[in-house]
Amino acid sequence: MASWIGSNKYLSTSEQTMNAQYIMNAMLATGWSKEAVAGILGNMQTESTLNPGLWESMQAGNMSVGYGLVQWTPASKYINWAQAQGLNYGDMDAQIARINYEIASGIQWITTSSYPISFQQFKVSTESPEYLAQVFIHNYERPANANQPIRSTQARHWYDTLSGDGSNVGGGGTPAFPTEAGLQITDTYGWRTNPVTGEYKFHAAIDIGGGGSQHPLYATQDGIVVFNGAVTNAGYGIRIQHTSDPYFSQYIHMNEPSPIPVGTAVTKEQEIGTMGNGGNSTGIHLDFAIATRIDGFFTEEGTIDPQLYLAMSFGGGGGGGDGGEADKKKKAIYHLLLSDALNGWKY
Repeated sequence: MASWIGSNKYLSTSEQTMNAQYIMNAMLATGWSKEAVAGILGNMQTESTLNPGLWESMQAGNMSVGYGLVQWTPASKYINWAQAQGLNYGDMDAQIARINYEIASGIQWITTSSYPISFQQFKVSTESPEYLAQVFIHNYERPANANQPIRSTQARHWYDTLSGDGSNVGGGGTPAFPTEAGLQITDTYGWRTNPVTGEYKFHAAIDIGGGGSQHPLYATQDGIVVFNGAVTNAGYGIRIQHTSDPYFSQYIHMNEPSPIPVGTAVTKEQEIGTMGNGGNSTGIHLDFAIATRIDGFFTEEGTIDPQLYLAMSFGGGGGGGDGGEADKKKKAIYHLLLSDALNGWKY
């Protein structure tokens, strides 16, 4: 399973995406439907920006306020339980285990007449993510103001971003570094002063320096080439729609087009071109971007931080759900917690 972000702060869009992917992978591995997980993610985004370390109103350590992914209130409701089981309460897996525990033990969830569905039914439901987001807010979260359609909108976003048609979730392992290992990241994702134009604007990619040499470029994941040609002010570039995860990758500032035609299937670590200095550039480098949709490149809202993406895992190659030792241990922990829950543990 990939790493995740957790601290007492609100998370950026990229950090939320990283945590959402982690949660999706972990919960799918324990029998949840994609639709139900998306419904929960839509709620978690509002409650905590998907941050397992967030304290309500930043009152760190105040056990009477909300804490964690779903803002358990009071915080002691969850924290005392986690500590009793020997778990780190700030850990993502511990919080996912708590939600599974609540299903098994019958606590927290109150089935309403408006949404007559049990927690167990919710877990495997294939109703729309929008509907399930409302089920979760009314039957589980129960805030003072439950009229929050934004949570449905957010659920749909996560379903589309993380699962697509369901054929590409899990199976790609950890993405490959897009050029030769050891090359330095010379500019990061985020707001910056453009080194060529002097304009202060968002850099929706990372730059990997070539050190004066034209290094080979590699596909970061299996996929299909969806663009190969000139990019305004950026020389030549290639874009790949991944088939092993739900994202799109872009490689630009090449001096010449990639030799791989549009429509061609490529495999992870396959050479797809050569680093260059095309367009507005201060030296040979790769501008590497990851988008959540095909038209998302060059925008903050349509991309995620490639450094966070490179730390993700999509199962079947060293990540969650691959049957490896880490995955087996995680499932064993869940099984233990759920078994004890059924035997009457209380928070």
